[in-house]
Amino acid sequence: MNWKTTGKLFFAFIVLALAQSAFAQFQFTAETGGKGSQSLLFSANAVQPNNFTTMGNFWTAYTTGVHNKVDAFALYGNITAFGQTQHYWGGGSNISLLNRKQVGFDASFFNMATMPFNKQGKSSTALVLIGPIVSRPLNRTKSLVLYGGILSTIPVGQRSDKLFTPSTPVNVGSVGLVTRLSSNVQLMTEYNQGPNQKNLGVGLLWILPNF
Repeated sequence: MNWKTTGKLFFAFIVLALAQSAFAQFQFTAETGGKGSQSLLFSANAVQPNNFTTMGNFWTAYTTGVHNKVDAFALYGNITAFGQTQHYWGGGSNISLLNRKQVGFDASFFNMATMPFNKQGKSSTALVLIGPIVSRPLNRTKSLVLYGGILSTIPVGQRSDKLFTPSTPVNVGSVGLVTRLSSNVQLMTEYNQGPNQKNLGVGLLWILPNF
């Protein structure tokens, strides 16, 4: 069995496993854009923890390729629960680990940290998110890309009122589909489910000209 065949089997196993245990959000694939690439992502998500209200989470991110294997991004977002809205900012990177030519799928390491602008007493001081992503095109034109990953979400400096962030670290997964609408616009759809929460998210990715 060659590397590509082994890689395809491994990718299928990971995606099937994640489909049963997913609930965190990536909305990034494992394929980086390359040095000089630029994109904007606009994301809308419904977040429903068990026995809790449905929360609306909206965010936008600017991503640029700082290396052929490293994308860096900055983001702004806001999350609403029980009529209260918290605004937050953050940043992170997506680092390529393996590519399809090597093993038949792409793999990367995702990392991000966010901090609130307001209502700091109702969430942790910061949220740190880390985890691997795997992805693979479903057709030759790469107009459909399936992706999944395992994400650890770690609250740092937890406050007493836990409205907007979890009180303890959680390890979850994610599975999504990217659909190319045009040469520079892509639609991302992601469903997440776990023992304590489920999400449904959509994102519109606008690929900007390289600088």
